[in-house]
Amino acid sequence: MATLLKVETTNGRRRLCSSRCYNAHGNKCTCICNGMNHGAGASLAAQNTQALAQEWVDQIRNQVNRLEALRLQAQADQLSLQLY
Repeated sequence: MATLLKVETTNGRRRLCSSRCYNAHGNKCTCICNGMNHGAGASLAAQNTQALAQEWVDQIRNQVNRLEALRLQAQADQLSLQLY
């Protein structure tokens, strides 16, 4: 049984998406994937999870890039103030 997504909280609670979800036959999904992998089979569920992970990486990269741009702009603004 492969676990595709797993989150553990600081208080020890654990939520996961595993074969119980992606091999499911019913309509009810209560795992951490919110239905993305429910009944999809192992191969498609792995692809879905990989795409989701890449989306998270892209979101973080964009956020870091925005923060770095703001930091650099603040430094440039500070330099401009010092020139006067």
